[in-house]
Amino acid sequence: MGQSKGGFLDGRKNSTSVATRIKDLIREYPIDVQSNQLPFLRNPDILVGENDLTALSYLHEPAVLHNLKVRFLESNHIYTYCGIVLVAINPYEQLPIYGQDVIYAYSGQNMGDMDPHIFAVAEEAYKQMARHNVGNDSFTKVSVEIHVPVNTKMLDNFSQLFLPPPENILWS
Repeated sequence: MGQSKGGFLDGRKNSTSVATRIKDLIREYPIDVQSNQLPFLRNPDILVGENDLTALSYLHEPAVLHNLKVRFLESNHIYTYCGIVLVAINPYEQLPIYGQDVIYAYSGQNMGDMDPHIFAVAEEAYKQMARHNVGNDSFTKVSVEIHVPVNTKMLDNFSQLFLPPPENILWS
């Protein structure tokens, strides 16, 4: 193995493996010259911790898991977008990211303007509902795809603040 360059350890010309290093963890991937299979490619450092997984140059399981790990452990972000899908990591503790001040911060913002959050998704759904003149009964359909009780409760808090009182809905 050769010198480290940006997290990769260079393989020599006739090497039978390539090693990658992330912090102190070094992983070695064998190269089978007969099968022409290469090890997973690594995203550039500028994309590490990206808030939308679709922005990664290489979108494969190790890259996705590494990005989620960096966002959660190093940046304390439990939410990450994957296109229009919101990925949430359960922190197994109460976080101060669901108060009314956070709700108002996301109100009126576009989905990509702020960090990923359940309130950004709710705001986008609310905007689309208003744009297409759809009734609040359709807004309830969003909850069918949300299977996390905490997020359901947070969406209910969001709707209580922004939908007119007679049309407030409960997320189920």
